Amino acid sequence: REYWFVLYTDALAWFKDESERDQKYYLTIDGVKMKDHEEEEEGGGLFHRKFKIQLFHPTARYLFREYRELTMYAKDEDDMEDWRASFLRAGIYTHRSQVDIDDLEDENHKPKFERLFEDPQLERQVEVIRTYVNSYMAIVRKTFKDIVPKHIMCLMVNKMKVFIEIELMPSLYGAGNPAELMEESEDEIRRRQELLGMYDACKDALKTISEVTAKTSSAPLPPPISNNSHH
Repeated sequence: REYWFVLYTDALAWFKDESERDQKYYLTIDGVKMKDHEEEEEGGGLFHRKFKIQLFHPTARYLFREYRELTMYAKDEDDMEDWRASFLRAGIYTHRSQVDIDDLEDENHKPKFERLFEDPQLERQVEVIRTYVNSYMAIVRKTFKDIVPKHIMCLMVNKMKVFIEIELMPSLYGAGNPAELMEESEDEIRRRQELLGMYDACKDALKTISEVTAKTSSAPLPPPISNNSHH
């Protein structure tokens, strides 16, 4: 189903439509976490991916009514990133699985990059930076999609221009007499003469019509005959 979602500082509400009159539910977001991922539709591919964000309680208690999680689908990756940034500003952070302390270090007793941050403020800063980086990369991808086809077309046109100037034109001039190459074919000569004949005929017709119009004179109509008889 499709709903209109509104995110507040302490709650998430969804309505039937954009008018925000028929409210379906009001969900408090205290302690709620999120996780996002994308999946491919059955028989789909690159253009048939679904982007979704799931909200849930880490303690596995009910989120609302009899549901333990709320799944929201975004129309594209940019839309999903916008929702993630909004959730982060509202205090809904990405859920990270709990791991053992031994898993936080490798065999050389060096900390791994995957270890969790125990400071919520630090975790929020990391998530905000991650959102900024993802937004920047989305802009880069959009710019590349716009620039690359133009650059390819520019290269093709320039290559064609160089080919015409360096190879094609010398080959044409070397193939025969340039004057013969510039001569009109018999079909073009015949077609040009036909068009000139049509132009002259139309010009003469317009001249005749203007002369007839100038010489035409009109006389006033006679008065109407009266039906009254005199005795």
